[in-house]
Amino acid sequence: MLADAEETEAVNKAAILVIGASGVETGSLVHVLLDLPLDIDLAVILALQYREALDEDRFRSALAERASALDTVTDGAPITPGRIYLPVLGQTTRVTNGRFRAQSVEQAAGSRGTIDSFFVSLAQDQDGWTIGLVLAGIGTDGTLGVTAIKEAGGLTLAEATRDTEAKALSTSNTAAALVDFVLPLEEIPKRIGFYVRHLTHRQQAEVFDAQAARKADTLMQIAAVLRDRTGHDFHNYKRNTFLRRVQRRMQVVEVDTIEAYFSILRARVDEAKELFNDLLIGVTQFFRDHREFEFLETRVIPQLFEGKTRNDHLRVWVLGCSTGEEAYSLAILLREQAAQRDVVPHMQIFATDIDGRALATGRVGRYPQTIAQDITPQRLARWFVKEDSTYCVVKELREMCVFSQHSLIKDAPFSKLDLISCRNLLIYLDIELQNRIIPLFHFALMPGGFLFLGNAENVSGNTKLFAPIDRGLRVFRRRETGTRVLPDFPVTPGSHRPARPASPSPPRPFERDLARHAARIVERYAPAYAVVDEKSDVLHFSARAGRFIHPASGAASLNLLSLVHNDLRLELRSMLGKAAQENRAIQANGLPVGVNGQRVTVDLAVEPIREDPTTARAFVIIFKDGLALPGVDEVSPDAPVLRDEQVRQLEVELRITRERLHTAVEEFETTNEELKASNEEYQSLNEELQSANEELETSKEEMQSINEELSTVNGELTHRVQELGRVNSDLKNLLESTQIATMFLSNELQVMNYTPAVTEIFHLIETDIGRPIGHIKPRITYNELQDDARRVLRTLNTVEREIENPSTNAHYMVRVLPYRSVDNFIAGVVVTFTDVTQSTNAQRALRESEAALRRLNETLEIRVAERTAELMASEATLAQAQKMEAVGQLTGGIAHDFNNMLQAIFGGLELMRLRIEQGRPAETGRYLDAAYQTVERASALTHRLLAFARRQVLQSRLVAVGTLIEGMADMIRRTVGPAVQLELCLSASLGAVLCDPNQLESVLLNLAINARDAMPKGGRLTIATQAVRLAEIDVDGQEGARPGDYVEIAVSDTGTGMDEATRMRAFEPFFTTKPLGQGTGLGLSQLYGFVRQSDGLVRLDSTLGRGTTVRLYLPHHSSGEEKGLREPETTEADGAERNKSRSDQSEKLQSSTDKVVLVIDDESPVRKMVAEALREIGYHVLEAADGPEALRLLQDHHVWIDLLVTDVGLPRGLNGRQVAEIARERQPKLPVLFITGYASFVLEGQLAPGMEVVGKPFTLDVLAAKVRTILERKLLA
Repeated sequence: MLADAEETEAVNKAAILVIGASGVETGSLVHVLLDLPLDIDLAVILALQYREALDEDRFRSALAERASALDTVTDGAPITPGRIYLPVLGQTTRVTNGRFRAQSVEQAAGSRGTIDSFFVSLAQDQDGWTIGLVLAGIGTDGTLGVTAIKEAGGLTLAEATRDTEAKALSTSNTAAALVDFVLPLEEIPKRIGFYVRHLTHRQQAEVFDAQAARKADTLMQIAAVLRDRTGHDFHNYKRNTFLRRVQRRMQVVEVDTIEAYFSILRARVDEAKELFNDLLIGVTQFFRDHREFEFLETRVIPQLFEGKTRNDHLRVWVLGCSTGEEAYSLAILLREQAAQRDVVPHMQIFATDIDGRALATGRVGRYPQTIAQDITPQRLARWFVKEDSTYCVVKELREMCVFSQHSLIKDAPFSKLDLISCRNLLIYLDIELQNRIIPLFHFALMPGGFLFLGNAENVSGNTKLFAPIDRGLRVFRRRETGTRVLPDFPVTPGSHRPARPASPSPPRPFERDLARHAARIVERYAPAYAVVDEKSDVLHFSARAGRFIHPASGAASLNLLSLVHNDLRLELRSMLGKAAQENRAIQANGLPVGVNGQRVTVDLAVEPIREDPTTARAFVIIFKDGLALPGVDEVSPDAPVLRDEQVRQLEVELRITRERLHTAVEEFETTNEELKASNEEYQSLNEELQSANEELETSKEEMQSINEELSTVNGELTHRVQELGRVNSDLKNLLESTQIATMFLSNELQVMNYTPAVTEIFHLIETDIGRPIGHIKPRITYNELQDDARRVLRTLNTVEREIENPSTNAHYMVRVLPYRSVDNFIAGVVVTFTDVTQSTNAQRALRESEAALRRLNETLEIRVAERTAELMASEATLAQAQKMEAVGQLTGGIAHDFNNMLQAIFGGLELMRLRIEQGRPAETGRYLDAAYQTVERASALTHRLLAFARRQVLQSRLVAVGTLIEGMADMIRRTVGPAVQLELCLSASLGAVLCDPNQLESVLLNLAINARDAMPKGGRLTIATQAVRLAEIDVDGQEGARPGDYVEIAVSDTGTGMDEATRMRAFEPFFTTKPLGQGTGLGLSQLYGFVRQSDGLVRLDSTLGRGTTVRLYLPHHSSGEEKGLREPETTEADGAERNKSRSDQSEKLQSSTDKVVLVIDDESPVRKMVAEALREIGYHVLEAADGPEALRLLQDHHVWIDLLVTDVGLPRGLNGRQVAEIARERQPKLPVLFITGYASFVLEGQLAPGMEVVGKPFTLDVLAAKVRTILERKLLA
C-alpha cells in the first residue's frame, strides 16, 4: 500500500503570487496587478530579470490606487498578505520560513538566478501555496523555478503570445512550455482569484485529511487507475508525496474532494497522463551538488579505471536520468579521466527513466544557454557546441550514452556495472520497496562496484551488502558476501520473496588471508588444524592434520565432514553448526578416537573467523592430542581401579553416543522439515519454471520480431555504408579531377591523406601516411610550412603565400587552413597548392606591357586630350549650326504658312468692308467662311508644334482603333494617290485605347504621307492592328513604359527604307532627309511626342531598299471593348427631352440678366471680343486689362460677381492664377474660366475645383458653351 508518513498539523497560510518579468516592458505586469481581485488573501512578489530597467516612479504612477500596497523587499521582513513586494536593485532575494533573505551580490544583468533561484526558494518554503506566473520576454529563465513550484504542488501560469502556440511550445526551452496553463493576459487574474479561493476553502474544510483519505482507500484506487492507464505502479510511492501531487491536480481541475477527483480521473482519459507527468517532475542540472561530483572525480572515477584493459568494459547506470544532465556530467568526468590514461576501456553509460518526454530531450542533447551557469567555461568549450541560443552536447558524449525507458520496479536491471547513480529517486519510495531495490543494485554491480545515492538516501537496512566510502556524500561500495545475492524482479507489490544465495564458489582469492588468521589461532592451540568455509569445504590443512583425515570411498570431495575420522564426524558436525549459529568458539574435550590401533582422546575446538565485513565467514578446527586409553586385554583382573576407570570411560562414551544420537535425531527431524519445505518450494519453483518457460516462448517470438527489426536496421546500415562508399568515391574523384594538390595534416603535423597531385610537390608514397611532414623532403622551397601550420592551429586563421619550384619554374599559391570535423573540432590543417604559373607569367607580361604603355602614354595623353577637346568643340559647333539651321527652316516654314494665313484673313476683311460699302453685305459670307478655314489651319499648326514639344492639350477618350482606321481609309487613299495600294489588316477583337482621336488621325495621316514620299514609283502601304502583351524585357530602355497589354498599330511600306544612321536620328526634332523647303522634320517628332504623352511607345524598323515599318503601342483599356464604344441609342422622345432641358437652362441663363462676369485680358481686342460675346448672351460684363485693375474694381465697387474669366499670362506682377486665388479669398468658391494659348498649365494639374480652361484660339460658340456649363454646374450645386 501507499507508504504512511508523518502527519503534521494544518497551519493557516496565505497564498503567494510570484511574477517573473523582464522589467523592461511593464505593460503586462501592471495589467495583472490592477485586475487582481481585491477579496482574496494574497501576497504578490515581483522577480524582475532586469531590475535596473524599471523606473519605480513611473511604475508606482501606473499602479494608481494599488501603489499604496507596494513595498520594497527588506531582509528579515515577513511576507504579509495584501502587499506587493518589489526587489531591491543589486540584491538577490530568497525566502526562508516565510521571511525574506536579501543579500547583495555582483551579478550580470538578467543572468540566471534572478527568477529561477527565487522561484525555487519560494516553492521549497511554501509548498503548494505558491502561484508562479511568467510573463513574456524572459526567455529560458524560470524553467527550473516553474518545475520546482509544480513539484511542490503549486500552480504555474504563463502569458499567451505568438511564441506560446502549441506547435511552438513543443520544441521550446522556455518556462511557458512547462506551466499548467498558458492564458491570455485578461484571463490570468480571474484564474489566480479562483485558485486562491479554492486553497482557502480546502484549508478550512480540511478535505485533504490523510486519515480520511486512508480510510476511504481512495488513494489506493487512484494508484490502481494510474497503473491500468499508464502501466506504472505507484502503490509503493510515499503517501505524502502522492497526496501532494493529487492535491495539485485537484486544484488544477478545480475540485474540492478527493472522491470528486477520482471520478474525474476515471472519466477523463488524459487526466491519468497529466497526473503521471506531475508525479515524474524531475529537477536536475549539470554537476548538481558540486561537492559530490568533485568526490566522484577525485576518489571514485580513477578507481573505475584500475585494472581495466582495452578489451574491458566500463559500464555506468544512471537511474531517473530525466533530461540527461547527470548522465552527461558523468560522461564528461569519464572522458576527462580517460584522457589522462594510456589504456582506456570501452565506456558506456545507460541512462534510464520512465518519462519518455525527458528521455527525448536527453537523446538530442540540446540545452538552453543558461547551463553556462553550471559548467565551467573550459568544459563548456570542450564538450558543447553553441547553436543559436542553445548548447548541444558533442557527438562523442552522445554516442557514449544510451537513453532507454526503463522502470526500476518492473524491468530487469542491467548487469556487470561499475557504477550506479540513483540520486533522489529512492526518497519517493517507501522503506519496504527501498529494501527490495538495494539488493538489486548489489546484484547489478561488479565486485567492488560503487553506488552513488542522493543526499536524503541511504543503505542503512542493507549494510551487509554495501560499505560506505563517504556517508555524508552518499557514496557506497559493494561488499563481497561470498555468495551472490539473487534478488527477485520485477520488484512489484506482492512479488517479494527473500533473496536467495546462489551456489557458492570457493572464495579462493581469500585463501592466504584465512591461512594467516588460522596460523595466529593455531599458535594458541598448537598441533593439527584445518580451515573450512560455511559449507565445511576445506580451504587449508596443517601439516599434522593427516592423522585425523580418513577419506571415505567414492567420489573425491574436500568436504571436511566426509574426510574427518569417523569417531569425530558427528561431534564435529554438531560443533560446526553451533559455532555458525552462535558465532563463537566451541570446544569438546576427551573425545575417544582410534588412531593406529590405539584408543586416544582428542580435544576439538571450532572457532569462526572473518577477514572483513565484505568477505565470507570461515571456521578453524583444532585437533589437540589427549591421553592414550588402555585396551581391554591390557587390564588385569586384579586391577579394579583400572577396570573402574574403563567402565567410567565406557559410560562417558555411551553418554556421548546418546547425545550424538539425540542430536542426530533432532538434525534428522530438522532436515526432514527442511526437505518438506524444500519440496514445497521446488514444486512452487517448478510452477514458476513452467510459467517462465511460457514467457520464454513469448520472448522467443519477441526476439524473432526484434531480429526482423535488426535485419531491417542492418539493411539500412548496409545502405548507409554503400552511400558512404559512394560519397567517398565521389570525393576522391572530385579531388583528383580538380588537379589541385591537397594535403591533410593532423594536429601533430603528421600526414593523414593527400591527393595524387601532391606527389609532384613532395616525395610522398602511400606508406608515408602517419609520418611527420618534417620527415618528408619537398620538391619546392617551402621551409615555412610547419610554422604556417602551427600558426593556423593556434589562430584558426587562413595563411596564404606564393612559392616557386626552382627546378621547373612553376609557381604555386599555398593556402593553409584549419581542418574542421563534423563536430566542429580542429583535427589538423589542410594545405592546398594551386598552380598559378600561367597566371604569374601573364601578370609579369601584363606588368611589362603596362610599363611600356605608360611610357608611350606619357606622350600620347597630351595629344589625345588636345584632339579630343578640338573634336568636342567641333561637334558642339556642328550640332549648334545644324540646330540653328533646322530652327531657321522651321521658323521660315512657319512664317511662310502664317503669312499666307494672315494674307487670306486680311484680304477677306478688305473685301468684306468693300462689299458692305457697296451695299452688298449678302456677299460677305464666303469671305467669312474662308477666314474661318484659315483660322482652323493656324490652330492645327500650333497643335502640331505643341505635339512636338509634348505640351499639347489632349482630348483623350476611349477610341476603337479599328473603327477609326476604317473611317480614314478613303482619305488615306486619296492622300497617297492611285500608285500606292492600301492594305488594311485589322484585328476583330482588338479592344480600345485611351487617347486623342484627332491626334491619332493626324499621326496616321502623316505616316501615310511619309510612306507615299518613300515610294515615288508606287508600292504597297499596309496598316495592321493586333492586341499584344509586352514583357519587362520588351519595354526595357523605353522611358516611363510599363509591361502589360497594348494595342499595336503597324504602318509598313515597300519604299526606299533607311540606313542605320538615318534610322537612329529619325525621331530627332528638325531632322529631315527631304530637300530644303519641303519639310520641317517635325512629323515623326510629333508622332513620338503624342505616343509618349499617351503612355505608349513607338518602334521603327527599316531596311535600306526594302521598306520601313513604324509600330505604335498604345495601352489597352480593359473597359473599352468596341461594342461598348458606340453612342447609346436614344429615342426621339429622349432627344426631345434633353433638348428641352438644355433649352430651358439656356433660356434661364439668357434671361438671368443679373449674372455678373468679370473679364481680364491684357490684349484689348481679345478682351473686347469676349466681353461683347458675353453681353450678347445676356450677361452683365465688367472688364479689366490686368490683375491690379481687376482687384481695384472688385474692392472699390463692392461688386459680387458670378464668374471670373481671365487670361493666364497677365502683366504687372499678377498672373491669372494669382488673381483668381485673391478673388476667391474675398468670394469663396467663385467659378473661374482661364483662357490661354499655353498647354503646360493644364498638364501641370494645377486646376482647383470650380476652375475650367479654354485654349486659344476658340470660337464664340465654344466660349458660350464653357460659360453655360460652368454656371449650370454652379446652379445645380
